Amino acid sequence: MGTALSAGHQPWHTLQWHRWLRKLYRKTHARSWRHNEHLWPYVKLQRNARGGLESIRVFGRHVPVLGLAQAFADAGPDMHIVLSGGSVRQIDYARLPRLQVMGVNGSIALQDTSPVEFPYYCIIDGTFVEERRELVRRVVSGERLLLLTPEVLRYILEYVPLAHIRARLCLIESLSERAHEAHATAAGLQAWQAQGRDIVLFDDSRQLGFSFDADLGWFDADTVAYAAFQAAIWGGAQRVYFHGLDITGASAQPRFYEQPGAPRPPTWLERSFPVLIEPSFRGAVQVLAQRGIRVYNLSPVSALGPDAMPFLDWREGLGPGDGARP
Repeated sequence: MGTALSAGHQPWHTLQWHRWLRKLYRKTHARSWRHNEHLWPYVKLQRNARGGLESIRVFGRHVPVLGLAQAFADAGPDMHIVLSGGSVRQIDYARLPRLQVMGVNGSIALQDTSPVEFPYYCIIDGTFVEERRELVRRVVSGERLLLLTPEVLRYILEYVPLAHIRARLCLIESLSERAHEAHATAAGLQAWQAQGRDIVLFDDSRQLGFSFDADLGWFDADTVAYAAFQAAIWGGAQRVYFHGLDITGASAQPRFYEQPGAPRPPTWLERSFPVLIEPSFRGAVQVLAQRGIRVYNLSPVSALGPDAMPFLDWREGLGPGDGARP
């Protein structure tokens, strides 16, 4: 494992060195700081007055990033978040108008079979970056906005030279695991609320909620879909449409870009769904409705029932002017 920041592709450190540094970090920092072990000492950050990520250096080199206002300056009111559930295969994108789409993780593979553009993208999973390098290369080589965490950026720059990245980068982070800070506590979340920060708590004990404050970060629900959801709202979306938000059978069914007939081993999604994913989406849809923001699920097989998120058939309600990019 080594950095590809420069075109020379010379290893910055050996894997053994990485492991030694992680052990050192764990010995010198409390467990509440453990989520930073992949950042130190490779990533240096600066924050704005509200605590949001403003600039970054990776492996000693400055990496240009956009602020959120710049990142979504041309965004329209509708955002379609395309996920990896198999139900996306049932959508005939050729029959739809041009959509304003945000992809996540492996969504880019949909372009192999469908005429879909991805002007926005979100990757927050370092494991995905390590295991799906070719898909990540496709994402970063296109002229799109890529929302990503400092950790994900660090992993990408391990094997993609900065000069080869054409995507515009915008840093986001988890509210509970902010970079170079301790893990957030329930008391800390309540303190932010008391200060007037725009976050809504659904469950203090499990730190479930929805964030309207991009500078603080997103509430985690063990799925990139929920992070992308909050990012879309930060960008000004007034209507959000989820494609491929199946979740049901997630541990047994392959993603749309994986080979059928080769079920994946059990994942955390089955365990997370009833305690994190479902209550988070359910609470978010209700909170957003109170603010006049509509959310729809285009998956007919989703574990999220219509009582949690309204179902919309892709053949209906997505004509010109309803979901199309301006």
